[in-house]
Amino acid sequence: MTDAQNARIAATYRLIDELPESGALVVVHAHSAISPVRDLIVRRRGDVIARDIRVVCAPTENDEVAIASGTELPVFREPFVEEARAHALALAEARGPALLRLRP
Repeated sequence: MTDAQNARIAATYRLIDELPESGALVVVHAHSAISPVRDLIVRRRGDVIARDIRVVCAPTENDEVAIASGTELPVFREPFVEEARAHALALAEARGPALLRLRP
């Protein structure tokens, strides 16, 4: 693995280790990341704590606000979320002004 990949994994482990036992909302960048992150939470923190942690996909800030506004749980963002959002915005900007109107 590259240093960047190892750094991302370490950051995700830190996030999981910092999740409160009383429950949390974890935001990931894509639907395909929900199961792997949930599995990591179970492996690192156990079934009892994982039961009270929701893992949701919110590819845009607007998605995250919509999801988080309906919960009392503390919100934690998986470290790759910001990078994925920045990448999506860069692609939209590269394609031109028409797509920027869809910008979150």
